[in-house]
Amino acid sequence: VFDALVTGMLHLDGFVDCCDALLGARTVERRLEILRDSRVGAYGALGGVLLLIAKFAALTALVSGPVRVLALLIAPILGRWGMVYAVTRYPYARAAGAGAPFRSHSGLHLILASILMLVLLAASAFVIGSPIQAITAAFVLTGLLLVAALLVLLGWLAWASRRLGGGLTGDTYGAACVLVELAVLALAPPLALLAARLVGG
Repeated sequence: VFDALVTGMLHLDGFVDCCDALLGARTVERRLEILRDSRVGAYGALGGVLLLIAKFAALTALVSGPVRVLALLIAPILGRWGMVYAVTRYPYARAAGAGAPFRSHSGLHLILASILMLVLLAASAFVIGSPIQAITAAFVLTGLLLVAALLVLLGWLAWASRRLGGGLTGDTYGAACVLVELAVLALAPPLALLAARLVGG
C-alpha cells in the first residue's frame, strides 16, 4: 500500500494497461490506442488482481528477518533501475508521450543509475548483519537476485517490444518495475537458501 501511494499507483496502472493492450490478438496501432485508454478491460482487471495476489504471497513467504529486509530494500532499487535500462536500450513506440522526455541524455542516466544501484545494493548487503559470513551470504544473495531480476527484465522488455512493433511506452516502463519487484520478492527465499549453501560449502 505504501509503495502504491508513494508512486501514485503509476507503475501498477502501467502494468494493468499493458495487460489490456499486449494480451490478445491486436494490431500494433490498436495496442497503442489501448495503452492510452483510461478504461480498464478484462485482461487488465484480472492481471492486476493476479499481480497483487502474487505480491501478497511473495511477501508472506519472506519469513526470515535478514532475507526479508534485504528483499524489501533490493526490490525497489532493481525495479527503478529496470525502468532506466528500458528507456535507454529500447526506442520509444510513439513520437510523443509520458515516457518520451526521459530519453534525453539516456546513456548518461543509465551510467549514473547503474552506479547508484550498485552502491545501494552494496549498502543493503551490509544492513542485514555484521558477521563476515552473514555479509558474504548477503552479497551472494544480492548478486543472485540481480541476475534473476535482469533475466525477468530482459524477457519482459523483449516480449513487450515485439508486441509494440519494436518500441516501448511509459506503461511498459512501469510494468517492468512492478515485474522486477515481484521477481525479487518471490525469488528471495529460495535464492537465500542457495546463497547459504554456496557460502557454507
